[in-house]
Amino acid sequence: MKHDEIAWGHCLAQFSGSLKLEALVRSLYAPLNALQTAYDDLLTVRHLDKAEGVQLDGIGQIVGLPREVDAVLFAQFFGFDGQSGILSFNKARIRREHEKNVQGGIVLDDGQYRRLLHWKIAANNGCGSALEIAAAVKAVFLAEEVRVQDRGNAKIRVWFQKSAATPAAILTDAARWIPRAGGVGIEVVVAPKADKAFGFVSQKLYGFGIGKLVRRIV
Repeated sequence: MKHDEIAWGHCLAQFSGSLKLEALVRSLYAPLNALQTAYDDLLTVRHLDKAEGVQLDGIGQIVGLPREVDAVLFAQFFGFDGQSGILSFNKARIRREHEKNVQGGIVLDDGQYRRLLHWKIAANNGCGSALEIAAAVKAVFLAEEVRVQDRGNAKIRVWFQKSAATPAAILTDAARWIPRAGGVGIEVVVAPKADKAFGFVSQKLYGFGIGKLVRRIV
């Protein structure tokens, strides 16, 4: 669509021989061609599913989610039986004051970032329903199956079955990426792929030596 052509075409035929008027009309409407191109790009190129690089970064600024994600590495320290995230002598160092198990950061590629942006938009606009939670878990963790249960007293339990494509980095703190209403506690259970999950024959799962126990994150 060329706006200068359209504008000149709408002028009366009696002015068709006026070169100066034609030049004036075209000069007034020519800048609209650049605007039209920009609007077309916004509609067909720069939306979330097609945006790349700095375009995705711009979307992240709007919704409040940077490309760099912190706290993605789980570090184990020296400790004693009964403590979580510990190892014995010669296997882990002593924890420094205020040091946390979860640390480090990672810069997401476009594919990973795009999935999290979809999640962030859903979290910003949702109300924390079971369907919204399940949809977000499938999008972020590439989960094959998701179950959301009401545990009573403002608490929910989210069980999902990870796939081979599930990003390991965001499993470190899975609850962080699951949207929920304010004040609602969450328990997250991550299960391995169905063909290796530990369970009973009636559940079509596998026994000792083959099946893997699910991972619980509180």
